[in-house]
Amino acid sequence: MSSFCRQNNTARVVGMAMLVAAILSLFACGGSGNMSAEAAQGQRLFAANCAVCHGQNAEGKAMLGKGLPDLQLIVAYLRALS
Repeated sequence: MSSFCRQNNTARVVGMAMLVAAILSLFACGGSGNMSAEAAQGQRLFAANCAVCHGQNAEGKAMLGKGLPDLQLIVAYLRALS
C-alpha cells in the first residue's frame, strides 16, 4: 500500500472518529444542562473541526455537502432510541 493510500485512510478514520464524537456530544447534551467531560470534549472537537461545514448547531450550510445526511436527523434518531 502506498504512503498516500495509508495517509488518506488515516484521514478518513480520524474524520469518522471526530464525526462520531460530535454526534455523541450532541446526543449527550440533550437538555439536562450538565455535560460530562467526554461530551464537553466532543463539543470542542465539533466546534474546532466540524462546525465550519455543519454549522454550530449541526444545521448544515447551504449548498455544502449537498445530498449528505442532516446531523439533526441522526441525533433525533439516536434520542428516539433511548
